[in-house]
Amino acid sequence: MRVRQRPSILILLASAAGLAGAQSESTPAAPAAEPRDLLSIAKTEADRERAALTSRVSQLLNELRSSSDGSLAFIQKKIEELRAIGAPAIEMLAEAMNHTSDASPEINAGINASRALAGIHGQQAAGALTRLTREGGKFGRLNAVRALGLRGDPTFLPVLEKLLTDEDPELVRLAIEAIGGLGGPGSEALLIRFIDSKEAAYTSTAIAGLAQLAAKAAAPQILARLRKELAAAEPAANVIEAGVSYLKVCPLAEALPELQQALEGSAAPLSRRLAAVEALLATGQSVSGTRKAVLKILRTASLGALRAVTKAAALAMAELGDDSGISAVTADLDREIDQNPRNYNALYKRAELYLEFSKWQRAASDFRDGLRQEKDPRDPDRVYLGLAHAYAGMSRYADAAKYLNRLPEARVKTLPEEYTVFREMADDSRYGRIFR
Repeated sequence: MRVRQRPSILILLASAAGLAGAQSESTPAAPAAEPRDLLSIAKTEADRERAALTSRVSQLLNELRSSSDGSLAFIQKKIEELRAIGAPAIEMLAEAMNHTSDASPEINAGINASRALAGIHGQQAAGALTRLTREGGKFGRLNAVRALGLRGDPTFLPVLEKLLTDEDPELVRLAIEAIGGLGGPGSEALLIRFIDSKEAAYTSTAIAGLAQLAAKAAAPQILARLRKELAAAEPAANVIEAGVSYLKVCPLAEALPELQQALEGSAAPLSRRLAAVEALLATGQSVSGTRKAVLKILRTASLGALRAVTKAAALAMAELGDDSGISAVTADLDREIDQNPRNYNALYKRAELYLEFSKWQRAASDFRDGLRQEKDPRDPDRVYLGLAHAYAGMSRYADAAKYLNRLPEARVKTLPEEYTVFREMADDSRYGRIFR
């Protein structure tokens, strides 16, 4: 809905003049229902505008409350309109933040009200949020803290610091999380206080915040806590994962044994093992003298039974200049193709893996071999896009264009957004028109 603009003073003057000119000397005007003086007209118009905005805010909040079937895009559109309304929506949003619901965060009306209020700038909104952290109901206080974190304004640090001793553990955890989003010199110090907390949820949230702040000064203490958890009889999984993820941002040569342990633990969850691969890659790339040791750990991981880890480790090795892990990723397909060289589906699958490793020539060769076997491809878009991708990767743009021209126009237009190789091709004046 487009919010009606308040009339300018010139329009108000013209309206007033029109009312005065409408009076006839011969016929006295009947008493008007509407006020005729300039200030009263302006006040009436402002009241109408305020009422219209209030009604619209109420409607939007009701739509958020009943948005369980709405798409995330639908919800985001409502939030953006509430932000655009601004000050007239503040008090109603603050009230809506007390809304209780078991809905997921994406469709929770109270949380979405906090997202809207977080995006309204100015002291009035800031004051409403600060007041709500003290005086709101349970859910209102939680949502106010969420909103303060989203605002990313370090001036709210004193407000959040007061909440770190609250009796509600969830409020404390959210305050720690919000501090991680604020930045500023005081945030690191507050978060570091929780690295050795007995509450694992506080520790993992604080470490995640320190990673967000790229706080290198916290590295020794975080590494010590990570070692403690890895050695514990009942380790806190969330603390280990947070510590490993921190090492993706602030890698340490001294942490290689811990990363290896996190990666190779048979009971380790997949998310932790993949985070360990990323941390190892970051270490090998940015910490001098660690590449050889990192590759040794990754080679071992690439030979494991868990396919996702094998692939992640091989990709990390390739980033470090070692392609030896690729054969572990393609091993099953290699056997299938050796047994039946005419298995075009296996050829296409292997070609797509080669594309992920930027092995353009190998990918093009497998796609061509598969196409020779299949003759008339059942999934032409898959094959032609794969060949175009491989040739564009080799900067053989004329060959890539030949296959791009066999794809639907709508599909071709989106390719530069999806693949770097097509962005480079689109920048070439000879082929840019293909993507328009």
